[in-house]
Amino acid sequence: MATLGGALAVAERLPADAAQALTLMARAAFTVALQFTALTGGALMLLASVLAARMLKRP
Repeated sequence: MATLGGALAVAERLPADAAQALTLMARAAFTVALQFTALTGGALMLLASVLAARMLKRP
């Protein structure tokens, strides 16, 4: 299961220490991936807006 929900579901069946470690790592990985996706999307939108502005300036 390659989702945060899947990792949390698996963690429910593990011993307490392992479940806590898996939960913390899964949430951290989710946060990092979300931040990366947001930054990448923002950069692409900025690039697209610059290209659009340049193309609209041409006569």
